[in-house]
Amino acid sequence: MRKRIFLLLLAIFLFPAIHFACPCGPSKSFCESLEGITNHPGQMVVIRGMVGNISDEQVEISVREQIYGNTCQSKIKVFKDICSDYVILEERKEYVFLLQRFEDTFFPPSCSATVLEIENEMVTGNIAPGIESIGYQDLTELKNCGAVFNYSFLENALAVFPNPVRDFLKIKNINPITAITQFELTIFDAKGQTIKWYKKEDGILPKEVWTIDVQYLSAGIYFVKLSNEVEVRTFRIVKQ
Repeated sequence: MRKRIFLLLLAIFLFPAIHFACPCGPSKSFCESLEGITNHPGQMVVIRGMVGNISDEQVEISVREQIYGNTCQSKIKVFKDICSDYVILEERKEYVFLLQRFEDTFFPPSCSATVLEIENEMVTGNIAPGIESIGYQDLTELKNCGAVFNYSFLENALAVFPNPVRDFLKIKNINPITAITQFELTIFDAKGQTIKWYKKEDGILPKEVWTIDVQYLSAGIYFVKLSNEVEVRTFRIVKQ
């Protein structure tokens, strides 16, 4: 009995990299793994990020774009999973990540393709059945990927009010943690002509309200275009 225990300990010492096999069948593609994600708000996120330090237990990721959901942080740490794709990651490279979230803890779903590599705006990996390379912008056209990549972070992070508006239009960052940087606002009339352009160099801080004087506008319908470094969204307002 002691001899068996000794041999087991010796094997663990000599072969620490051996892992037990994952109880998974063939992995779903990345887009297939996104199926039904919109039915779990707050539990799943999809981000574009740059890999930082990689340790035995965690991967550090700088968030470059919130594609679906919100991490509420510009830098996150993701716990590894022996049944995930994280063995392919390299430091200082960009990837698209599908992650599960529990409060401030992130980890990749097991038994799925949860990582795609990005280089020169081309995405590679197990993207969809029969597709291993595609332009980043073209992901919006793929089944299952489309619903997620067309999701608007700005639309879900901002509140534009009151509407109808009489004197002052307010734009509030309703995200309690993340600032919206390099923020711009453009007002158009119903014919699409630019009325006025604003830029907030310091961005909008969490819970901050940016107030715009619109008393000069005549009564009618207008469109407010809000944009940051990676996204543009347009809201319809009525001026009384």
